[in-house]
Amino acid sequence: PDLTWNMYSWTRALECATEHRHQQFISALLAHFWPTMFSKLDHDNFDYCSYVLFSHLNWECRRDGGHPDEVASVITRMWKQFQKEDTTQQPEPGSPESFRPTVGVSFVNNPELSDIRFTVEGENVYAHRIMLYNASDRFKEILKIPSGNIDITDVSHTTFLAMLHYIYTGKIPESSVQALCCLYAAAELYLIPALCSAILRDLGKILSLQNAAYIYQFAIVHNNSILLEKGEIYLLTNLDALITQAKIRDLIKSHSADYY
Repeated sequence: PDLTWNMYSWTRALECATEHRHQQFISALLAHFWPTMFSKLDHDNFDYCSYVLFSHLNWECRRDGGHPDEVASVITRMWKQFQKEDTTQQPEPGSPESFRPTVGVSFVNNPELSDIRFTVEGENVYAHRIMLYNASDRFKEILKIPSGNIDITDVSHTTFLAMLHYIYTGKIPESSVQALCCLYAAAELYLIPALCSAILRDLGKILSLQNAAYIYQFAIVHNNSILLEKGEIYLLTNLDALITQAKIRDLIKSHSADYY
């Protein structure tokens, strides 16, 4: 490790050391890592080094008494250096066309002028046919039922009210990450793509050390490329801090190939 390393020789040495499980040499290599040893940190050599580093990280996460914090720190440092040098980053896509409400929040669950009533988890929820009919094809089907009272059994009372709030106002009510994920499932079920897009956008904005694992797992399950990319960028940028979380280590063990 006292040699003058370049990108290829350092990465190849780490790859061989990982293959042969030479822990002492691996630790020495990681201790001598510095991003500026790469004369040119482009996509090709970044991808190769990322592959090797995540292969080693996967092994450290799996083995008893592993020390994934060392390699996680190297990954974060290399990623930040790559971000400085990368000139091919694309601007974030613009927001999709927003939902266009026609009335205000005061009409949400308001019996005044209501012409339809739902029962959700035993509670009445009041609405207006014209608002729901224009919101989605799913509601159009539901409203074909002649009854003035319709039972809703596929979403919770809280989630149903949040969905109505968006339909009436075009805004998502303040919600926890878990509540937003439940609302996303409801928006998919009730065929409201604008709400799905708005939720994904909000989830990408509120990524934190506390919720990154939950949001990234959600992005994997729903295979949403935009949220996946945001989650991966956040993970790479903060992996040195996130690696202490068991959930993150589990994600690394099961999805490490997604990062390179």
